[in-house]
Amino acid sequence: MLLIAYIYKKIFNKNVKIVYEIGDLNKRTYNESKNPLKILLKLTLRGIENITCKNVDLLIISSQYFWDFYYYKYIPKEKTFYFPNAPERNIFKRIEEKKDKSKITIGFIGSVRYAEQLKMLVDVINEINDQKSKNVFELLIAGTGPESNLISEYVKNMDFVEMYGPYNYDKEIASIYSKIDIVYSVYDSSIANVRVAIPNRLYEAIVSEKPIIVAKGTKLEQFVVKNGIGYAVDSKNADDLRKLLTNIIEKKVCFEDIKEKCRKIKNNYYIDYYQRELIERYMKLNNM
Repeated sequence: MLLIAYIYKKIFNKNVKIVYEIGDLNKRTYNESKNPLKILLKLTLRGIENITCKNVDLLIISSQYFWDFYYYKYIPKEKTFYFPNAPERNIFKRIEEKKDKSKITIGFIGSVRYAEQLKMLVDVINEINDQKSKNVFELLIAGTGPESNLISEYVKNMDFVEMYGPYNYDKEIASIYSKIDIVYSVYDSSIANVRVAIPNRLYEAIVSEKPIIVAKGTKLEQFVVKNGIGYAVDSKNADDLRKLLTNIIEKKVCFEDIKEKCRKIKNNYYIDYYQRELIERYMKLNNM
């Protein structure tokens, strides 16, 4: 798409402004594969991007780290605007206090993928519940994705798991967050993009004042730890997750402290906080 815009500007309209929006780093240009064909494809695409980015007037990124780790080579920072996948204020105002406080409900919300990390969570919860001879933890998986069927099959005989399935974001997301106590956002940190991406689960957790569990070795971990709004575990180490959940059950961690910290910063993580500045950036482009 950037190449098409570049050609259009070069041939048809030299005055047009190009805005390049990046939701995720392209796995074909930002990878650590040693496969010769993948390396060749990566170098080719990076070469094209290097040329075409020279005509980009504004780069919009969903993670502040995309520029730090990749686009700093192609586009000056002053031409970059950080626009996170933050939620709408009016939607998340509808979140209610969780009614059943007898169990702790962990929520995995969004595209159902990273099966290894989801299975790890299921196995650890199953083990802890067996040890306690009751369901002290429940798991809500809301959404659909490439590994929905795999996970559905894996948990089909587990009574502590609810497969919510696909949902209407605007109408149902607030009620989903009203059902959970903790957000689980542990993805495979061996994937390069995972290490620098900031998923919208983070912002949803902040504005709904829920603690979030993320993967160690990621920029997401740095943000969560710095702001004191959650916990980090090794994405491939069940013992690490087991220790954390055991501490939660034994109340060695404090949710109230996390809620208070979320409350203090949540106004900065609604989409309207960024929309005003984005409009200003567009207006400046229009006047150039």
